[in-house]
Amino acid sequence: SDDNNIARELNQGVALGQPIGGEVLVPLKFTSDSGGGITLDNLLVTTESGYDSTINMSEEWVGLYATGEVYEVVSTHSVAPSTGASVVGASLQFESESGLAEVRWSSANDSFWYASGSDLVSILVALSSSTDTANGKQITWRFRVNPAWQDSESARIFTTLITDSGSEGLPAARLFNPSGLGNAVENDASISQLTVFNQAGAEQTDLSYVHSSNIFTLEGTVRFENLDVAPDPASYSLMFESQNASNLTEWVEVDRLSGVLGGNFSWQPVIPELSAGNDTFRLRLANYTGGNTICPPASLSPDLDCGIPMTVYIDQYSPYLINISVMGLQNWRDLADDTWIPPQANQKFRVVVRDIPETPPSFVLNFWVEAQHDTNNNRIPELSEYQSVPLNADTTDVNGNTTY
Repeated sequence: SDDNNIARELNQGVALGQPIGGEVLVPLKFTSDSGGGITLDNLLVTTESGYDSTINMSEEWVGLYATGEVYEVVSTHSVAPSTGASVVGASLQFESESGLAEVRWSSANDSFWYASGSDLVSILVALSSSTDTANGKQITWRFRVNPAWQDSESARIFTTLITDSGSEGLPAARLFNPSGLGNAVENDASISQLTVFNQAGAEQTDLSYVHSSNIFTLEGTVRFENLDVAPDPASYSLMFESQNASNLTEWVEVDRLSGVLGGNFSWQPVIPELSAGNDTFRLRLANYTGGNTICPPASLSPDLDCGIPMTVYIDQYSPYLINISVMGLQNWRDLADDTWIPPQANQKFRVVVRDIPETPPSFVLNFWVEAQHDTNNNRIPELSEYQSVPLNADTTDVNGNTTY
C-alpha cells in the first residue's frame, strides 16, 4: 500500500537524484505525532517502464516568489500503449522546508483543483489548459505564488502523471537552490538602494546634507531580502514624510507612491512650492502586506522604523549670472559674442554669480576652442566637444555677488 506516499517520495528522490554507478541514493525521513519506534519490513518496490513526464518553464527562475506575476509550467505526460493504461490526470507539486502544495488536473471534466496548499499558490484556472498529444496530454499550468509561503532556502517542483491503473511513473522535477545569500522562497522586503538627485540632476552623496530646490528625485529599488527580485507592487507603497520640528518622534506624510512593477522607482515627491530652509524627511516602505519589512542597508542609515532619513536644504532661487569676463593684456573685459583678445596659453576667466540665501561653493565652466576641440571640423561647437573646468568661489561682496 502507498497510503504513506512512500512510492511518491521514492519517485521524487530518483527524479532529483544524481545517479552514481547506475544507482540513486534516496534518503527518507519518517515522522510521527506520537513517540515509539518504527520498523520497515517487507518493502517491495515494483517498477515499470512506459510512463514518462517532462517539465518546461517559460523562463529560468531563481525561485518562487510573490511578485504578482504569473508563473507558467508546461508538462507533458505520456503512457506507452504496451502498458494498457491511459492518462486520467496530472499533478503539479510544490515542496519546501516551510510548506507543501499540490494542484491536480482531471481528465474527467478537464478541471484543475487543489489537493493541498491553496494558501501557498493560486492556480489560474482560466489561463491553464490541457491538450492531447500522441500518447497522453500536455498541461499548461499558470499560477501565482502567495505571500503566505514562508521563507525557505530551497524549493522543488514536480509534475507527475496519473493513470487509470494507479501507476504514476517517474515525475519530472526542478530544484531551486540559489547560490547566493537569497532564499528559494522569500517574502521579506526592503528598500535596497536609494540615490537622491537635486533639480540640476547632481547626485547628493551625503543624505544629511542634500542641496536642492523643492524639486528633487529619489531613485532606488525595492527588493526581496538578498535577492534581485521585486515584491508584488500591490503589496506596498513608498511614503515620503517630514519630521515634526516640535515633536521629533512624529512624522507627517508629505507624499505617497504606489508600488512599482519591477521595483525600480524614480520619483519626485511633491514638496510645497514655498518650502525653504532645511527640513528633515524620510523615505520608507509602507503598508507592506507580503511579509516582514526589512531595514535598508546600513550605508543608508535607516532609523528604528526602517525609514531612510535625509536633511534637505531647500533653496528656491536659482543662481543668477551677473557677468563673465576674460583677461585681456592688462584688464578684464566683458565676454560677449564679438569679444576679441590676444590668445594666451593660460587664459583667465572671471565669473560673477548671485544666489539667495548663499551661492554654491563651486561651478563647472564648459568651454570650446575650435582649433582644439572641433573634432569633426564642422566649425560648430557641439555638446560632446565641450571641455570642463571647475570654478571655485573666491570672494563675495556685500550684495551677495560671488566671484569665481
